[in-house]
This record gives sequence, structure tokens and C-alpha cells, in this order.
Amino acid sequence: MDKNQDNIDIFSDQNVVLRDLVERYVSNWKWFVLGAAITLTSAFLYLRNVSPLFQVTSSIIIKDDSSSGAMSELAVFEDMGMMTSKPSKAENEMEVIKSRSFLTNVVKDLELNVRFYKKGKTFIEDVTSGFSSDPRDREIYINRPINIDFLENDSIILNRSAVFEITLLSPEKYNFKQFESEKKNLDYGINISTSVGDIILTPNLDVIDKYLNKTIIIKLSPVNSAVGFLKSNIKISLLKGTDIINFGIRTENKEKGIDILDHLIMHYNNDALNEKSLISKNTSDFINNRLKVISDELSDVESDIENFRRTNNIVDIGSQTGLNLQNESLNEQKINDVSTQLDLVDAMGEYINEQDGINILPENLGFSDPTLTSTMSKHNELVFRRNELLKSVNEKHPAIVNLDEQINGIKSNISQNIGSIKNSYQITIDGLKKQDAILNSKLFSAPKKERELLDITRQQNVKQTLYLYLLQKREEMAISLGITSANIKIIDKAYSSGNPVSPKKPVIMVGALFLGLLLPFMVLYVSEIIDTKIHERSDVEKVLSLPIIGDIPYTIKKKRIVEKVDRSGTAEAFRLIRTNLDFLLKTNESKSNTIMITSTVGNEGKTFVAANLARTIAFSGSKVLLLGLDLRAPSVAKTLKLKKGIGVTNFITDKNLSVDDITSKYPNDENLDLITSGIIPPNPAELLMSERLAQLFKEVKDKYDYIIVDTPPVSLVTDTLLLNKFSDRFVYVVRAEFLDKRMLKIPHNLNSENKLKNLTLLVNGIRTKNNNYGYGYGYGVNAEKKWYKKMFS
Repeated sequence: MDKNQDNIDIFSDQNVVLRDLVERYVSNWKWFVLGAAITLTSAFLYLRNVSPLFQVTSSIIIKDDSSSGAMSELAVFEDMGMMTSKPSKAENEMEVIKSRSFLTNVVKDLELNVRFYKKGKTFIEDVTSGFSSDPRDREIYINRPINIDFLENDSIILNRSAVFEITLLSPEKYNFKQFESEKKNLDYGINISTSVGDIILTPNLDVIDKYLNKTIIIKLSPVNSAVGFLKSNIKISLLKGTDIINFGIRTENKEKGIDILDHLIMHYNNDALNEKSLISKNTSDFINNRLKVISDELSDVESDIENFRRTNNIVDIGSQTGLNLQNESLNEQKINDVSTQLDLVDAMGEYINEQDGINILPENLGFSDPTLTSTMSKHNELVFRRNELLKSVNEKHPAIVNLDEQINGIKSNISQNIGSIKNSYQITIDGLKKQDAILNSKLFSAPKKERELLDITRQQNVKQTLYLYLLQKREEMAISLGITSANIKIIDKAYSSGNPVSPKKPVIMVGALFLGLLLPFMVLYVSEIIDTKIHERSDVEKVLSLPIIGDIPYTIKKKRIVEKVDRSGTAEAFRLIRTNLDFLLKTNESKSNTIMITSTVGNEGKTFVAANLARTIAFSGSKVLLLGLDLRAPSVAKTLKLKKGIGVTNFITDKNLSVDDITSKYPNDENLDLITSGIIPPNPAELLMSERLAQLFKEVKDKYDYIIVDTPPVSLVTDTLLLNKFSDRFVYVVRAEFLDKRMLKIPHNLNSENKLKNLTLLVNGIRTKNNNYGYGYGYGVNAEKKWYKKMFS
């Protein structure tokens, strides 16, 4: 009994036999087939309607023009906290390439905001054509059958959206549709009024024949939307540890993707070349201005020398001073070199002070100080970045404000650096002049006029050296303008492998198959978890250790009564039950066997079992009485399709009636007698306690071999418990697909408390795997199932 008690809580039993579990899922194979069919069909339709995407890639390497010396000098500024840490050039250029200004240029160049599609088939058209045509709207990128010209200003067209449908009737005629308005049989070349202004359509005679009687969809979208879409789809990445930038984009049209990447790289390279050209031009202008000033000064000095020689009749300096003059000349050369640098730095300082706002500074002037050179390069780099950002944002944008602060800081550093360099050069010149004074003292003995000439000549040399230096730089700038090299080197031009990368058909089909099998499995698994009903005999055996005398298969026929010559599953089941009962009743010493049929609740088929069990035993030649004692819901007469008459309640209440008065013969069966319940009384429990009922049982036990009693359900009333004293054995009917497993506590408790004598179980309504049998039951009404319900039952 303890073991039985431990098994009462059916939810604590998690040890499911693997074989039973597999059989349960296999028996529902139709659901798995249906699930797989639905998901595979859905996957097939998805693959037919989704456009394949092609991967287009390209790669470039960024050339870094900065020298190691300049970089080391910039590192000094970073260590001093005067400049923030500088990301790699390639990282900076990636941000430039991904900027909306660059992508806007690409969109405008390729007119990506205007897309042409060949209209596909609808789902119904696709099905009716036997899936022989393409259901997708296919984009036409090259060899478009028609051209469209917008007559409105670009400022309007670039910010509007519209959709046009053009059906090509012939090389001369077409139908035009926008919204619900349709214009038919229009000629090419005429103005058409639309929501975005007038347009003109012209045919491409080379390819239009392929599109006759086809519908072309033209979609116009705002440039900003096209840029946003392009920005979200294009992928730019830096190869770790290198300056190599990889580009990638997925598009429905390979040629379109190739053009996008090629144009993006082209715009970036052209922009870099324009930056270099701008720097060279500014530097060249600066040099030309300085050359003009130095040329005028040099002309004045040369005129002074000429006038001095003519006025003082001096042709050459005496040979005695030649050696001293040679030494002095070397010293003068040093003074000239430093003075040249000083003049350049001084001129640059004046140039910076005269500039208003933020502008490009001249570069490559030959400054000997690397710090000044690198700082000016950094200044120009930030200015270019600022100018690029200003194409898409205003000057109050936080990024612009941050760049302005950096540029002004670097500009201030340049001014301070120029001041320091000027002081350094001036100290150097002063030292050289002291050396020059010593040499001049040795020339003191020279005539005064010759010394005056030497002073003028010295000025000429300084101006001439600076002039020649600037001429050299101007030529270098002219050459650099002519041979400006690209900022990048293309490693791989844009290309596509040719095979679509999305959707992956094998993966989708396998995934659909897996999902089609998984969903029914999950549904069945969840239904198993939440399902508490009894389905088969083993469900009862796991909970109760009571003997089970048999199973009755489910039948769809209402209250089917077995016949003597009957090979149905129901008849065979009752014959087996009869045999099992005979075995159990061998120990009964009395002449008559009283078998009472009960159940937990109504509609479990106890009356059906009682009637058919009585019939089956009667077929064996035994004298059988079917006694209806379910006084509250009598149904024996209804089950046997007999008219209601007087019965047990009449016998108990009317003492003048005898047992023979209420007993009737079952038609065509001499071994089976019936006593029905009679009228429904108001006090059935009291009647079942009557002495007249005991008298009834005493009389019938002497006349019949078997007394089959239909009793009330035990969970609702106490009537059945009152009949226990008259019983030899109770058959407890448990209906499959109906009774909750938790209700099995009731027969367990009744048995453990000995309230029902010799309790045995019978499982009714078992649905066999091949579903060959039908089973209709007692109170229930089950109509014949449709073919599609049979298939999945």
C-alpha cells in the first residue's frame, strides 16, 4: 500500500520509458510530415520571392607621406600634452571615406536615388504559371529599356520621392501610371505631369524589344535616404596591423555594387589629389609673392653697386685683401644661409598674422626646423578634415567646435615656434657677425671706398642667395603640381565572385526541414507536459496496482451493442473481459455472481460496459440479469434502445409488485433479462437503503448465474457505496481521453479503505494505433469523423 501511495502523484513520475516515448512521437508521424511540408513550402516560396544578394569587395592601401622625423617631433608635442594622440592615417581616412559627403557624391554620380525594376508576377500568377516565371521585381541597372529626364531643378528632385509604373506597349507607345491615375497610349518624348514635376521618357531602342508588354517600375527616393541606405550597407574595415582598407557591399546587382565601390574610391582619391594641389598652389603663391619682394630689393642693391663703382671709379679690390676676403666670404655665406631661414620664418609669421579665420598654410618651403614643418602639416590635415565635415554639418556642430579648438591651438603653437626659431636664428647671426667683425678688422687697412663697396656687395649676396633659393622652391612646386601622386594604391579593384552570398538555399531548406520537425515535436512535448488525461492502459498501470480485466477500443458508433456473431474489436474485447472475469470469480462459492459496474464520473461508459458485458456473458449460455441501479441518471433502457417501464424504484415503493412484475426479456436473447431503474425518485439514497432492495437481490441471486449491476458514479454520490454489501466484485470503468489522471486517487482510496469489494479496473475508449475500431460510448455523442480528421487522429 505504501508503494501504491507513493505513485499517487502522477506528476512526480518522470521516468518515462524511452520506447513508449518514441512510439508516441512515431504514432504522430502525420503531424511531422505536415509540419515539414508547410515549412519547406514556405522556404521554397521565400527563396522564389527574395532577391539574391551578391558580395562585391575591393581593397586599397593608404600611402603615409609623413616622415619619421616629423612623426618623432609630433610625439614630442603629444608628450607635452599640447596635442592629442593621433590615430593612424588609415583610421582617419576610413572615417573620411564613410562620410555622408563622399557617399552623396557617389549617389549623385550613379543616380542611385532613381531605380528601375522589371515588375514580377503576383503569387497567384506565379502559381497558375506553374512557377515557370520569375515572381520578383528585378532591378535593371544597365541597358535600361527607357530613360527618364526630370525637368524640375535638382534641388527639388533630389529631395522628393515617387513611384511610376510604365507598361511598354511598343517602341513608340507606353502606358503611364502613378497612384491611381493611368494615362494610356502615350508617345515617347512628351512632357508628363507628375507629383515631382514634369518628366520626359525616351526609349532605348537597342534593348526595348526585350521588355515589350512588360511593366517597368521607376522608384525615385530622396538623396538623403539613398545615402543612408548606402551608408548602412557598405562595410569598410582596416586590416589589422596594416594601412590596408577593405571595402564590401551586398547588392542585388553585381555591376551596381562594382560601380559603387569604384566611384567611392575614385572620389576619395580625387579629393586627396585636390588637397595636395591646394597646398602646392598656396605654397607657390607665397613663393611668388616673396620672389617679387626679393627681386625688387635685389635690383635696388645691384643698382647701388653699379652707381658706387661708377661714382668712385672702382673696378676691383686689391690682391692684398684677397685672403681675408675669402675667409670673410665663407662667414658671410653662413650669415646668408641663416638670414634666408630667418626671412622665410619671418615671412611665414607675417602670413599667419595676416590670415583671417582658418585657412591652409603653405608647405614644403624648406624650413630647416622639422618641428615647424610637422606642426604645419598637422594644421593642414585638421583643416582638410574640418572642411570635409562642413559639407554635412554646420560650424556649431560639436565635431567642428572640437576641430576649431585643435586648429587654433596648433596655430598658436606655430606662432610660438616661429618666435623661438627667430630668436635662435638671430643669436646665430649675432655670433656670425662677431666673427665677421674680427675678419673686418683685418681688412681695416683697406681703403674706405673698397670697404663700403664690400658692405654693399654683402647685401647683394644675401638677397641673391634668398632669391635663388626661392626660385628653386618655385620650380619644385611646379614639378610637384605636374606629378602629384595618388594618395592610395588599389590592391584589388571592385569585383564579385559571381555566386550570390544570400540567401543560402541549402541552409534555408535544411533549416526549414529542421523547423518543420521541431515545431510538431515541441507542440507534442508541451501537450505531453500539460496533458493530464489518461490515454492508454499504461497510464493507469503507472498509478494504480489494481488488476485490469481488459481494454475497450474506441468506437465512433453511438452506444454500440455487440451481437452474437460479431467479429468487431469491441466484441472481441468483451469476450476477453468475460474470460478474465470468470478467472477472477472462480473463488466465489455462491451460485450467483454479482458484478457491479461503476466509474469516477458520468460519461465514462459504465452503462455501455454493463449492457455489453451482460450480452457477452449471456452468449456463453449463462443466465444473466442486467440490473439498472443508477437511479439518478438511468440509461440502461436507452442504451439497449428499449422503452422505459416500471423498474427498481417502482418495486421498492410499491410492495404489491413482485420481481417478476419488473423483469423483462431482452429481445431475441432467452438468457438475458432486464430490470431497469424505473422512475427517477427524489430520494435515491434512501431507496437504496430499503429492505425491499435486499429482498430484490436475494430473489434474483437464486434465479441467475450472473447479475450485472449498472451503478452511479462514485465521485458524486454515495449510492454505489450503499450497494457494496450486495456485490461480489466491482468493475471500475476508466475512460481514456476523458478522465484526468488525478481522479485516479478516488479508486485508489476506495480500494485501500475497502469501500468497494474486489475492485478491478476496465479501461474504456482506447484509441488503437491503426484506428481500425470505432467506439461510441454511453452518454456521449460522437459523430462520424471527416476524412481529414481521421487522418490526424
